[in-house]
Amino acid sequence: MQRFTYGDHPDHSGERKVNTLEYAYALTNDPYFNVALFSWEWNPSSEVWSDPHVHLSRGDPASKGYAKQHVPTGRVAFEHVLRFAILQHGVSTLYERDAALKMLSEILDRWNRHKSW
Repeated sequence: MQRFTYGDHPDHSGERKVNTLEYAYALTNDPYFNVALFSWEWNPSSEVWSDPHVHLSRGDPASKGYAKQHVPTGRVAFEHVLRFAILQHGVSTLYERDAALKMLSEILDRWNRHKSW
């Protein structure tokens, strides 16, 4: 899940800008999303933890409470999660693997150049 707005870029006339308001990305093989291997979240209006963070083994009773911990991260783009799934978990893609990774790298390069808080 990613909640965002977009509109005219404040610094570049004629350009558009996406503004992320919050995100929750989960990597899971559970079709009901009850258990997630990784869950990256950022909700600046949260009263519990408003900084970007990850949960490990969220919803897994064997995690012994670790899943409730908020492990700080930097800001995470959806493309980071896709690249992680491909590289670390062998997730297949519609494109040839190297082409998909190259595409994600190009997107993340642009994201890194233009992101703002």
